[in-house]
Amino acid sequence: MNVDQSGKGDHRRIQDAIDAEPFNNSHHVYILVNAGTYKEKIAVPPNKAFLTLSGIKPATSKGTLKCHLHSVSQGNGAITSQRRQSPSQETGFIFVGCKVSGAKSALLGRPWGAYSRVVFALCYMSNVIMPQGWDDWGSSSKQKKSILESFQYLMH
Repeated sequence: MNVDQSGKGDHRRIQDAIDAEPFNNSHHVYILVNAGTYKEKIAVPPNKAFLTLSGIKPATSKGTLKCHLHSVSQGNGAITSQRRQSPSQETGFIFVGCKVSGAKSALLGRPWGAYSRVVFALCYMSNVIMPQGWDDWGSSSKQKKSILESFQYLMH
């Protein structure tokens, strides 16, 4: 699925692409977002799992996103699950100045690929974030290859 503000994609808005996916989907869906400035509130309902938002040409795109990430999991959910299979892939999640909260306890993330990269910087994190922050899914080798960091954050 492709999002493009000029109308050359499947949808003009990111939320429209999310809304087009059926409830209780059981397969991974990649929503590719073309370059542009998208000023919209994005909400992913809990019964629309397996969605990945990805920018086109990440090496050449720049962006600033102020967001509020809120986990609706009823226990031990993960805010992120980033997939990076090779050290040469130029992918990752960087959250700067965000608010992170949840309905119940949640992890900041877990590596989906062997070389995952996720950084939370200068973020406010509510007390639902579990103290360990990250889970390697029982694969300690991912700890050696992945970058999963949080720094200069305010916990409540």
